[in-house]
Amino acid sequence: MQNDKHNSTTIEHLLDADQQVLTGKTVQLICPYKATPSNRVRWDYKKEESSTVFLAENDFINTKTLSPEVYNRLSVSGNHAAGEYHLNIADVRKSDEGKYECSVSTNNRMIMLTVIIGPTAVSLDNVTQDNKIPGIEGKDMPIKCTAVGGHPPPDIKLVILGSTYTGKQSAQRTFKPNSSMDGSTVTCLAGYTDISYFPLNTTAYIYLKLKPNISPFDSDTVDIEETKYLIVSCQSSGSRPAASMYWLVGQQNITLNSKSQSYHDPSTDKYLVTSKLRYRLNRNYNGQKLICRANANPPVNTCKWQHRSKYGEYIREFSNNNQTLTLPTVPEDQRYQDTGEYVCTAENGIIGTNGQLKQTGFGYVISTGNVY
Repeated sequence: MQNDKHNSTTIEHLLDADQQVLTGKTVQLICPYKATPSNRVRWDYKKEESSTVFLAENDFINTKTLSPEVYNRLSVSGNHAAGEYHLNIADVRKSDEGKYECSVSTNNRMIMLTVIIGPTAVSLDNVTQDNKIPGIEGKDMPIKCTAVGGHPPPDIKLVILGSTYTGKQSAQRTFKPNSSMDGSTVTCLAGYTDISYFPLNTTAYIYLKLKPNISPFDSDTVDIEETKYLIVSCQSSGSRPAASMYWLVGQQNITLNSKSQSYHDPSTDKYLVTSKLRYRLNRNYNGQKLICRANANPPVNTCKWQHRSKYGEYIREFSNNNQTLTLPTVPEDQRYQDTGEYVCTAENGIIGTNGQLKQTGFGYVISTGNVY
């Protein structure tokens, strides 16, 4: 029999005792022992607790007890003149997974074959329809990638800013982004490192809410006559969304005496905001600091909750200041007492468009607990 030659792109083999192969591929199992005139190379298969199945001996394929579905996919290759008889399995299927043993006389080698079923999909969490991963500059930003399907669980490579983070079935990285990371590409790959096979990938880019940059005043001091209006401008740039501008003189908030205009740069999706203050001063303000501030993402500092009846009567106040209210657990026959209006009063240090520092919202809840 002539020596068999196989294309290295279709036959995958490793020199160790454990091998992995994708479904549909051809795998070559190498026998390290050689046949001699008196000893032949034998290949057997065993799966879990099933009995041993005879596959081949030298170049003979067992067509007597194997089904055509199996023996038509088997072949033996190698330099037969030198005693090489390696087992090839074509169109590999999940049912081919198991232990394969080649033996010559008293020598034997066991190979565990794992059949890989590749993942069907891979995705990044929290990606918008326009392929953005939203985040906030300076705040914890988790990025997670997950593969669907795959056996064994696929390897995940999550690439962020040139660094690679790995995991099985999923990978996650949490970091605090700065403005230079805005627009950076995030790539995720799903596959199998051992066989250098990563068929699935997806990309998105980081899209941040950005802090504003305040331009300093032209001078450290402001000279103005008493009773006359102070007219001064302040500008912020580079924020996303448009920054909220507010003014303080000493400890007094005078934002209501200002007007702001914003310009949106469509090429960067950033904002330039100019605030103009017109305020009458007197000698009581002499020497006090005039402060212009900008905030694109003002956090809620306090959030207080009250429970009232449908007639507006006070029932109780909750001690936690969370923006999301969780009602205390009570027996089912007392849940009806949770019915009523829930009022949240919040503030973040910035006067709202209604001229008020504290903002109030409410909702009505009807509890359907049983009354006995």
